[in-house]
Amino acid sequence: MSVILNPLGQPATKREVRITDSRLAKFAAFADDAFRQLHLAVICPVCKQPPVCNNAITDTNWVMECACTTRVLRNPGVH
Repeated sequence: MSVILNPLGQPATKREVRITDSRLAKFAAFADDAFRQLHLAVICPVCKQPPVCNNAITDTNWVMECACTTRVLRNPGVH
């Protein structure tokens, strides 16, 4: 795994993006399964790494993490 460095050559802190739109969370959940079956991948346009997801359907928040960003999506099925 590659590490993003800041201008001083130190590991940069990841930015966090919070998504509360339930439509985007549902799309991400369905797209993950579809992309796996189609042998496709999503790549972050900034760090060029694929986001890694390790979530359960019962998790309150779903996390997608690449080398530079942590994306937190609110699970629309959990209140």
